[in-house]
Amino acid sequence: MNVNCTNETEHVVHPGKAGSAIFLSSFTSLSNAAVIAIVGLRIGKNNNVPLILVLALACTDLGTAFFDFIPATITYFVGFCKNGGQPMCFFHGFVHTFLLTTSHCIVVLMALERFVALCYPFRYNKLVTNRKASLVLLGCCVYAVIFAVLPLLGFNRVVAHFGAICFYDWYDRSTLGSIYIYWYCIQGFLLIATLVFCNMVVVRELRRMQKRMPNAAGAAPDPSLTKHREFTAYMVVASVIFTVCMTPLTIRTLCNHLGVLPSPNMDYLSVRMHIINSVINPHLFWMFRASARQRIWELIKRIGCCCRPGEGEHMQLFNLSSSGGTASEQNRNNSASADPTSADPSKTNSASADDKARVYKPESDDGPQTA
Repeated sequence: MNVNCTNETEHVVHPGKAGSAIFLSSFTSLSNAAVIAIVGLRIGKNNNVPLILVLALACTDLGTAFFDFIPATITYFVGFCKNGGQPMCFFHGFVHTFLLTTSHCIVVLMALERFVALCYPFRYNKLVTNRKASLVLLGCCVYAVIFAVLPLLGFNRVVAHFGAICFYDWYDRSTLGSIYIYWYCIQGFLLIATLVFCNMVVVRELRRMQKRMPNAAGAAPDPSLTKHREFTAYMVVASVIFTVCMTPLTIRTLCNHLGVLPSPNMDYLSVRMHIINSVINPHLFWMFRASARQRIWELIKRIGCCCRPGEGEHMQLFNLSSSGGTASEQNRNNSASADPTSADPSKTNSASADDKARVYKPESDDGPQTA
């Protein structure tokens, strides 16, 4: 549908669709901004490729929220003609295709990075560097710009869909339009196939690593294996969600272009699933980080204590009593260690070993460390 302000009828806003649009815009903006803040602070201490890719994905999804979701939400409320008309639709179509294509390429890069880290660990530091990752990300952005600008240059065209969003015309059956549609579908299926292949190999290699690692009773888990496991789980789930969200739109684009199985409801559902991927990505970062889960759980417990009358005072008294008991126990230990006649060497050695065990806590938030 082309934007024609002279023939625009009365604009109708559905409360359910309007509420979901506001939720997607605000929720995506806040969640990705939080991930950018956390990863940005952490990336200075441990500047590795996985964190760079996570930061790039969060920045891309934040740009999608600001320049894609929010303009689409405003357009849905006021209509295309009051929100810039056809030029705004062209801009929205370019930004929509550019940001989502970049996001898809970054997810595939994350899967390839896990593939190299687990299948070629001794060559990882040579094959995967910060400079190479930055250059590849720049190449993905250049490719996304070229792919997004083609509909504005005569390869296909940018049209309005569902009264709020603009992107390529899947009904364009001209020669150049068909080339663009088939290019989009082949690109989507190649990205999905690459993700599935990399994740299958990564999961297999991770299981082999776990079988090779000695599992002594009471032994602390290997921090490198823990980091591999956490980031791999994050990548596998992100890839599954990416596949589930991207496949319907790719199939519907091909069906609409070929004139097979027309269904406006399925078209609308596939578009919504396609953009929901940017909403889910930042929350996977929280779900698969041990310290992030612990902080969220502590925050939930504090909120629960504040909501219950008298529970906050009970927790404060409990913390004071436990801290007092810990201090008195420490004083007794210090006095006992100061007296050489009352000190037991075996107990002293065991206490020092316990202290070391408590101090040694492998960090699992800075991404995987590879050989």
